[in-house]
Amino acid sequence: MQENILVTGGAGLIGAHLVRYLCNCGHRVVVVDDLSNGDAGTLDERCRFIELDVTHTDAPKIMANTKPTLVMHLCAHAYEGLSQFCPV
Repeated sequence: MQENILVTGGAGLIGAHLVRYLCNCGHRVVVVDDLSNGDAGTLDERCRFIELDVTHTDAPKIMANTKPTLVMHLCAHAYEGLSQFCPV
C-alpha cells in the first residue's frame, strides 16, 4: 500500500538511507530538514524536500499541508543542550 510519508531529519545519514528505501518501496516521501547537519545532495530525487526548522512557528501548518499518513521523526541535535521544545 502506497503511503504519504513525512520524514523529519531526512537529509541526515540515517534519514537519507530511510528515504531511499521508502522511495524504492513506492511510497510518496516528503523530507523536512533544516540542513544544520544534513546534506540535501544525499536525498533521493524522487522525494519532495522542504528546508525547514521543525521548531519554527509555521512548521506544524506547513508539515500538515503535506497530508502525511505516517510521520517518521528523525530530526535531533547531537548535543542535548542544543535541543529545544518542538511544538509538532
